[in-house]
Amino acid sequence: MATERRPGAGERRPADPGLNRRLEEIAWGVFLIMIGVLWLLPAGTLPEDTWLVGAGAIILGLNLARYVRGLAVSAFTTVLGATAVGGGAAAMYGVDVPVLAILPIFIGAQIIVRPLIRRLSPQH
Repeated sequence: MATERRPGAGERRPADPGLNRRLEEIAWGVFLIMIGVLWLLPAGTLPEDTWLVGAGAIILGLNLARYVRGLAVSAFTTVLGATAVGGGAAAMYGVDVPVLAILPIFIGAQIIVRPLIRRLSPQH
């Protein structure tokens, strides 16, 4: 009897669009619940930028779940999530971070660097 080898955490497996879609749906559900709860709280209960930290954490959690399940992790949404968490946390402590100005810089750098990484990758 042959045993089926299953990929370990972070090990790439063939794309599973069904699993990825389920993970994205869960992330959207958590995001919408978070927004609803934040809207129900009295004004001033939490800092204004709590939603940004929460949204970033959800995006990073989605990519962590993808990684653990062996699915491709989105570099774009990882940077987006990290920027949201960092910008939101900074704003909560009174530090003005120009998140909307930083995002296009990260996106442009990713567009430039991605082909270089692919070319230098031993798998290519």
